[in-house]
Amino acid sequence: MKNENEKEENMKSIFISVGGQNIMVDEPAEAISMILGSMTNLDLWSYDSLVSLYTGVIDFVNLYCTVRKGFLSGPRRAKFTRFINKSDKAKEFIPKDRIKLLEKLYNMILTGEGMNLCRGFGFSNVHKDKPKGNPEVTRLSKEHKE
Repeated sequence: MKNENEKEENMKSIFISVGGQNIMVDEPAEAISMILGSMTNLDLWSYDSLVSLYTGVIDFVNLYCTVRKGFLSGPRRAKFTRFINKSDKAKEFIPKDRIKLLEKLYNMILTGEGMNLCRGFGFSNVHKDKPKGNPEVTRLSKEHKE
């Protein structure tokens, strides 16, 4: 037990600096959200710049998770290991379109803030047919146009 408490005390000195403020996060998705959320005017960035940002942020947070998981054990350590494996795979599937990449980045920001889109819901109407699309994305895009 003493060894675990000692590790936790050592862990308190490892932070991520975002916008001049040191942060320590329990969720890797929060770190990605904070870093991407601090970037301004992502919609004006070129595709190549967005790809560099996407891969750079994932690499940076993976490094943080690798260091952090050395101080953890049990389910908390497993959470960081799963994130590292998942994000390494995510780097292989970078959208080929700038708009899709922007959408992915904004969804990563929302996920870290706990406001990600609800996947799995669909449209329906009185005729019982199923139009394609995600109702939440459609709702958000309608609100954005107003």
